[in-house]
Amino acid sequence: AEVRALPASQEDESIVEPVGEGDEASFHLFVNGEQSGPWTMEQIQEKIADGSVQMTDLVWHPSIGEWKPLSEIASVDDAQE
Repeated sequence: AEVRALPASQEDESIVEPVGEGDEASFHLFVNGEQSGPWTMEQIQEKIADGSVQMTDLVWHPSIGEWKPLSEIASVDDAQE
């Protein structure tokens, strides 16, 4: 399933920054066959901490351009400390 981009009015230049910069709710998750979002990186880190999201679950962000496992997104490593 393709994630639709946010309307231009909701986008800002922060999406060209490295993934995880800022608190914009622009991350989408694919967990247990269901897509959800948009989420901020902080919200995703909370979900990892409470066990509702695993590092093997998929994440999409405009700067990534494709679904990738959370383990490939460096900024979520902070949630594992």
